[in-house]
Amino acid sequence: MIIIFDLDYTLFDTARFKRDGLALFFNMSQTEFKNYYKINFKDKGINYSPKEHLRILGWKHKEMMAKLNEFDDWLEKEISRYLFPEANKILNRFKQAGHKIILATFGDKEFQEQKISALKINDLSAREFFDEVIISNKIKAELEELKRFQGEDILLVDDNLKEALELKGILGDKCEIFLIDGPYARSGEYNIAPRGLKDLAEKFF
Repeated sequence: MIIIFDLDYTLFDTARFKRDGLALFFNMSQTEFKNYYKINFKDKGINYSPKEHLRILGWKHKEMMAKLNEFDDWLEKEISRYLFPEANKILNRFKQAGHKIILATFGDKEFQEQKISALKINDLSAREFFDEVIISNKIKAELEELKRFQGEDILLVDDNLKEALELKGILGDKCEIFLIDGPYARSGEYNIAPRGLKDLAEKFF
C-alpha cells in the first residue's frame, strides 16, 4: 500500500508552531502574529514564508539575510518538537510494515523544504525518512505530481477535506481518505468524520 501523508495540521502541529514558535521568534505576541498572518498572507491567498514576512515589514537585504540565517539555526533546533506526539511511532510502524510512505505538502516551496529538511523523524530528517517528498506551491501542481499513482491501493492522510476529495478524484476508488481533525477538515457538503492520529494507529495497528 502507498500511504500519502500531508504535513501541516496532519503530522505537524502548525497551529502551535505559528502561535508559540514563529510569534516568539519574530518578537510578536500571539495576537499580533495571528493578525499579521491573516492580513498579509491568508486573506491575500499568499503562502507564508519568513522571507516574505520580513520583506513586507520593509527589512533591507543585508539585515534580512542575517535574520534568515538566525531563523535557520532556530528552526533546526526547535521544529521537531512541533510534530504531533503520535507521529513518529505511526510513521515508523507503517515503514516497518513495508508500505511506501510519501509526504505531499502544499505551501511556499522554499519554506516547506526548510521545514522538511530540519524536521527529525526517528533520528532522520523527514527528507531522508520518507520514500518520496512532494512539495507544491499550488494544489493543481500537487494533483499533477500524484497522478502517476492512479489506481494504486492508497491511504491518504490529510486534514483538508476539499483537497483530499480532489486528490481522491484523481487517484481513483482504491484511494481511502483518513481525515485528520483540523481547521480545514469540515464541510457541510460531505460526511467524512475527522479523527486524530491515535485513531489512525488504532485502525491499522
